Amino acid sequence: MHFSVSNLAPVLPWPLIVVWAMLAALLVTWDFRCNASKVHRGYRLFMAGLEMVVLLLTLLFLVNPVLKRVTPEVGNCRIILLADNSGSMATHDSGNPKSRLEILNDALRGTSPELDAFLKQGRTEAFSFASEHKYQGNTPLSLADGEILPGTTPLGDILRRILSESENTAPVASLLLFSDGRSNAGTSPIEAAKLCQAKKIPLTCIGVGKEGLPWDLAVKCTVDVPSVMRDSSVSLKASLFNVFPTEKQVEVALMDGENVIETRHVVVPPDSKAEALFEVTPHLEGFKTYQVRIPHLEGDARLDNDLDYASVEVKAPPVFRVLFLLGGLDWEQRFVNQALAENEQFEVSVITLLAKEKYARTNITEDQLKLTMGFPNCTEYYDGYDAVVLDTRASMELSKEGIAALRSFVENKGGGLFVRGPAELLPPELLELLPMHATKLGVVRRRASVGSSGEFIFGDELASALVSASGVPLANGTPLFMPLELKSASRIALDLRLPDVAELSPVVCGIAYGAGRVAYSALETTWRWGMSKEHLLAHQAFWKSLVLWLSEMGKPRVRLLSDSSGAVVGEEYRLDLAATGDDFLPSPNAVVTASVVAPDGGEHLVALNPLWEEEGRYNAFFVPYIPGEYKVNYEIRLPERMLHAQTAFVARQIGVEADDVSYNEALLRDMARIAGGRFFTVEEYGKLSALPVSSELPKRTETMPLSSYWPLYALFAMCASLLWWARRRIGLK
Repeated sequence: MHFSVSNLAPVLPWPLIVVWAMLAALLVTWDFRCNASKVHRGYRLFMAGLEMVVLLLTLLFLVNPVLKRVTPEVGNCRIILLADNSGSMATHDSGNPKSRLEILNDALRGTSPELDAFLKQGRTEAFSFASEHKYQGNTPLSLADGEILPGTTPLGDILRRILSESENTAPVASLLLFSDGRSNAGTSPIEAAKLCQAKKIPLTCIGVGKEGLPWDLAVKCTVDVPSVMRDSSVSLKASLFNVFPTEKQVEVALMDGENVIETRHVVVPPDSKAEALFEVTPHLEGFKTYQVRIPHLEGDARLDNDLDYASVEVKAPPVFRVLFLLGGLDWEQRFVNQALAENEQFEVSVITLLAKEKYARTNITEDQLKLTMGFPNCTEYYDGYDAVVLDTRASMELSKEGIAALRSFVENKGGGLFVRGPAELLPPELLELLPMHATKLGVVRRRASVGSSGEFIFGDELASALVSASGVPLANGTPLFMPLELKSASRIALDLRLPDVAELSPVVCGIAYGAGRVAYSALETTWRWGMSKEHLLAHQAFWKSLVLWLSEMGKPRVRLLSDSSGAVVGEEYRLDLAATGDDFLPSPNAVVTASVVAPDGGEHLVALNPLWEEEGRYNAFFVPYIPGEYKVNYEIRLPERMLHAQTAFVARQIGVEADDVSYNEALLRDMARIAGGRFFTVEEYGKLSALPVSSELPKRTETMPLSSYWPLYALFAMCASLLWWARRRIGLK
């Protein structure tokens, strides 16, 4: 608000006013000189001054200037309050028991009545902010219960968004920003202040914090999540960083929940770091999270980094599930069971054709029996298996659906198929999978053996018994269905060795087909090796190595693709998975939801959206709001059935918001200066009575003749009365 003279409205003609003023001035001068011999000089000057005041006031009444008052229309505008609730506001400066945010909340509760009255002239809007701004109310008090919000502090972006949202609404009269000046993302706050200047919106900044580097002792664990087998030990490393000017000795505790497992006493030199090593042995598979904690020291500016998390992915020993499809009873499968039974990593299921539509089953579940009582006829049947051993005599009993399901198991799921028996009995759809085009029946008539070069299938330590100069002998009369016309991509794993014959014939060969692997064996009677103590190890090695090679490529129905070690509090974390249908192909029409259980017990449901660039893949974003372990339970609804998967991830306070929490008063001062506002400390805030307002606001203009301004008449009467009293006091009229 300001006053100015718009025009003059004299009550007499200007010549008369000038003549009157000159005569009045001469009269005052004559009176001053006439009293020179009667009154001392000081008293004469006092009376002359009163006479001049009366003269000037009379002249003002005669001239009668008209005053113009211009007042901004504050009632038709918005006044915006912005409170910084980002992570850096949790800092305790100079050992203060209260954080910056707590100090700000106290200051907001102590807002002066004058400022409250000023804010009520317009429409006040109060926002808290971190990565995003959130409306809280229409008074400073509505910001006084603020809590730390997740995310970074894009101070420049927040101001730009506020200004952008104001373009089609009531004009902004003033901006009031409460912050520690810590901006770590987005565009420059200085550029945002220049935008305020261009829009003629003054920005007043209230600085919350103290200058200087905050003292701190922090603990950080390795972010990478190591994988370890159940009941195996793993080393966990915690690093301690000391920003105190003195040496600190602390006790570092490794905790499992509320239980302390182990402690280490560590001495950390000033402005340096030290390490603490722990050894743990997890006994349950899954995602295991340990806490590493240090005590909070007096003067430590931050509490959030006194605790960190060390995570371990505990895996159970892999179990390889093999399904035998046999065309009749034979000794081979019995001895295979013996070879694999002693190792809990192998699980064998058997379906044997006894007669027409009559089967013997071993280790077949009730759910599988509901699908079919005979050989598998759908892909769902193969869901839990890693490899299939197929007797070619059994293939004649497979239905068209069963043949297609077996192909899909190999081609799409990545399962392994091992075929034994005459290849001509196979249907053409399965013959295409084999590493050769045909077989030829042969019988061992003289001393022969089989051996491996050790490069393919039987190249591991298990198969050392098969890798020898003499090989493993074959009994006379052993039938062999020798592979002919090997495909170009196939490789030989075992070969037939005959005396005085340099050329080696393939006995076991393999090939990659689609996502899986296929192997064929000319042998049907490896069980004889199992009856001999001399060759028992060779028999076990043959089947273990073969099953391992066949099972290596299998893909789970649900693949969890999220990074369990990359979550940061306040930043988006990607929930990501890929799912396949019962045909083992990527499922584009699944409905995927995730239940995320936070460390405080809160449960949050998140719907995952399909990723159009990759069929069968689904993802969504979740923002962890507190540090700790988050458990994720996925539910995948397929047209055929429901799948479930579980995982976990740890969120840490390690983002840019935690890197630098020092108070930046210089930035706030520059922003206020550029935007035409003012800067105050949080202690000075309680004395504020008004804010600078925009010069672009609509204004109300009022005119008022000076002659109607009653205080001037009061002043005239007071001066005239005082002059009369002064003259009468010395005997003058």
